[in-house]
Amino acid sequence: GHLSLRAAAGFSQTAAGDLLTGNATIDVEAQAGSITMADGAVATTTGGNIRYLASQNVALGGLNAGSGNVSVTATTGAITDNGNADKDIQANQARLWAATGIGANTNHLDTAVATLAARTVSTGIYVTDDDALTIGSLAAISVNRVDVDGTVPGALVQTDGALAEARVTGSGSVVLGTLNGTLTVSQAVAIDVAGNIRLTAQTTGASDKDVVLNAPVSTASGNLSVIANRSVTQGVLGDLTVGGAGMTIDVQAQNGSITMTDSGTDIALAVTAGGNLRYLAAGSVAVGGLNAGAGLVSIIATSGSITDSGDFALDVQAAKLRLVAGI
Repeated sequence: GHLSLRAAAGFSQTAAGDLLTGNATIDVEAQAGSITMADGAVATTTGGNIRYLASQNVALGGLNAGSGNVSVTATTGAITDNGNADKDIQANQARLWAATGIGANTNHLDTAVATLAARTVSTGIYVTDDDALTIGSLAAISVNRVDVDGTVPGALVQTDGALAEARVTGSGSVVLGTLNGTLTVSQAVAIDVAGNIRLTAQTTGASDKDVVLNAPVSTASGNLSVIANRSVTQGVLGDLTVGGAGMTIDVQAQNGSITMTDSGTDIALAVTAGGNLRYLAAGSVAVGGLNAGAGLVSIIATSGSITDSGDFALDVQAAKLRLVAGI
């Protein structure tokens, strides 16, 4: 059956206070305080959605919705990792909304989800996923609220609205990565005021984990790094843009190639406001449009070639250009 727990102030969940149900939903709300899950505290369903909502902060133990979805909201505070006994979130999709940060630069949220959408006003977004992760668009996530008579009337269904992107609407960094999987950006990753962005795809075995950019990645003032265990692919909508004097873009394909797509009517771009640009691949680099303005551009294809992906835009615009190719 469904579980609903509401506190007029804060809500504390000890390691012995696990919330468990089957293919039903879990609804936890702190109306005028924070939700604090001790390390080892879990909320688990076998496919039902989980919703944790606090007017202040949410400190996570472990939320496991199986094939269901998870929504966590810290209305005026932050979403943080409160221990390592469990993954912070295991689900098909995770919707994260906070005012003052999601994860921390010294303690990322650790997840095992297929699709993530996250938004915060400040501090930043720090998430590391177990395997393949898509930054995408999520439909609304709903849970049933149990009434005083034990029923779950439709009028009491609690719904968190659709959310897309990974975005900091103020200042703060975005650090998103995988431990053993491809990272796909299908919706924008953005910082609206100032902060750095780092996107990584790592591996624990075969060198076959990529970063695939199918949506824009941008910061109004900050540096941007994209690092793939194997290859980096920039679709025509996967532009990389940084503002701010001296801010740079660094793209690395550690065991593969970098491909910037040219469709004939659009092209993948990387643009700075005068900061340097560096594209480094173990294999080849197919160049779309690199524009460093008055900055410098370096392209290295360690064991491959540097080629032109198409003619929709100039391949390189910069004060100086450095090219190194293995063949």
